Amino acid sequence: LSATLVAALRSARHIPIFVLVAVPLLYRLASHWGEGRANWFRWNPPVPMLATVLANVLVLALFGMFTVSHVRTAVRQQAAIEAQHFPEAACSFVLNNPVPPPTLNAYNWGGYFVWRLYPNYRVYIDGRADVYGDAFLDDFASSFYVKGQWRQPLQRWGIRTVLLPPDAPLVTALRSNPEWRQIYADLQAVILTLEPSNGGSSQTEKLR
Repeated sequence: LSATLVAALRSARHIPIFVLVAVPLLYRLASHWGEGRANWFRWNPPVPMLATVLANVLVLALFGMFTVSHVRTAVRQQAAIEAQHFPEAACSFVLNNPVPPPTLNAYNWGGYFVWRLYPNYRVYIDGRADVYGDAFLDDFASSFYVKGQWRQPLQRWGIRTVLLPPDAPLVTALRSNPEWRQIYADLQAVILTLEPSNGGSSQTEKLR
């Protein structure tokens, strides 16, 4: 229980695991606690077997109907939701107009890019914050928000393409840099590439 609690506090994706572990343990503790309490707490009126079976079947049927309805709705609306919440058009542009790797992407888009662009492109970062570690996240934040030595992570990893939201501070900084060229922009995403004629290729090869 303690181990899964620590994991859940560290990363939201561990919360379901914590729930699966915590619920039966806490229920067992509550049951033991209630054994010595008032009679009403221990009172379990007899329930006919047929009624129990019918109630279980009804609950399962309702749950199944809800699941099927939800899945059908999600599948029907997937394209619209994807275009609304993720840079679907920018990914399509990259697939049709290859850009030079390595790429730098927004943190919240990492999982979507893995789904759309792998194996042609590998993400710089995705939602698995505990896997990347604090130092790497700090470097990403310094570049994204243009703070401190924000150029160093870009140079260290030889970044040649950035795919970020239009309001990202790094986009504003690179737009004013003649070594970077904007090749795509819409309301959700901007793509900028490091021009090879300005030393982009030689710099990347040196860093590799």
